[in-house]
Amino acid sequence: MIVRPHPTFFEKTFAIHGSILVAILPKVLFACLTGLAAYLVHSDDDPFFAFTPFTALGVAISLFLGFRNNACYERWWEGRKQWGAQVICTRNLARTCLTFLGSEVSIDDVGVAGIEIDETNPKSPTSRSIASIISSLGVCHSHLLRGQLRGIWLSGHPKPPNPSYPADAVVDALKYAPEGHHESLANAKNQPDAALRLAASWVQRCLATQTIDTIAAQSILKDLNDLSSVQGACERLSTALVPFPYSLLVHRTIIFYIVLAPFAMAGDLGQYTAPFNAIVAYTFFGLDEVARQMEQPFGDEPLCLSMSAICRTIETSVKEAFGEEASPPLAPDQRHCLM
Repeated sequence: MIVRPHPTFFEKTFAIHGSILVAILPKVLFACLTGLAAYLVHSDDDPFFAFTPFTALGVAISLFLGFRNNACYERWWEGRKQWGAQVICTRNLARTCLTFLGSEVSIDDVGVAGIEIDETNPKSPTSRSIASIISSLGVCHSHLLRGQLRGIWLSGHPKPPNPSYPADAVVDALKYAPEGHHESLANAKNQPDAALRLAASWVQRCLATQTIDTIAAQSILKDLNDLSSVQGACERLSTALVPFPYSLLVHRTIIFYIVLAPFAMAGDLGQYTAPFNAIVAYTFFGLDEVARQMEQPFGDEPLCLSMSAICRTIETSVKEAFGEEASPPLAPDQRHCLM
């Protein structure tokens, strides 16, 4: 996501970093060359086209782009709301766990024998450490969800992590996964959901040992269910895109306009046909590119959501809840992009 302080008039006019121009520059150059070709071959006595039909076509393209941009922005905003809910649900999970499991009482002190809490760790954990484990799994879920949505899996498939990411989903997820469960998470088909199931299993064990009662268990499970709801909403946004024919229609119509309109404008604009056609292409292709990037809010392009920074916020909230030193927030890079 592009994060810039309020720029001045001149900074906004000449800004390159954070501008959509870099992404559409080849298309703008193509439009400029098309305008130049139209100027070189035009004839004042016999123009190729009248400009009147292109006026109506330009208005139609503007309306189509407006509708598509609104639909894509709605998807982007829905994704941002879901990740805001992810922050809230993880904070609620940590607070609920601390409320019911915040003491330093050992599991052995509850008087229930013969129940193993963790086969990989024979030492009986305190209830506060269990609260930390469950809350950490909430953070682990956030990183795994970020990795799943961006195509970065715990095992490194199907897409390797982008080295430009400020934080790597694979490494961050492993930091908050309990020891002995890394392999089970890596082999899961749905890794974020596997983290929630693992957290629920800890709640089940605490309930079996009477460390917590059913009311406390229901409260913790409710927070886990809320995280699952957020995950489901994000998966829906990630898999159900704007219908492709709609995007294709807009894109082809823009190309049709950019290629043919200069031959109708050359008689009136003369040598200015090329720069004017480039400006029109910058407007139309720019709006089309903005909509394309916002259509998939969980991608790794400049206008996509800064999920790495949101996950760092989640980490900070949980660490502070348990009295640990929090990590500093992520800062935008030199291109004002925050991933």
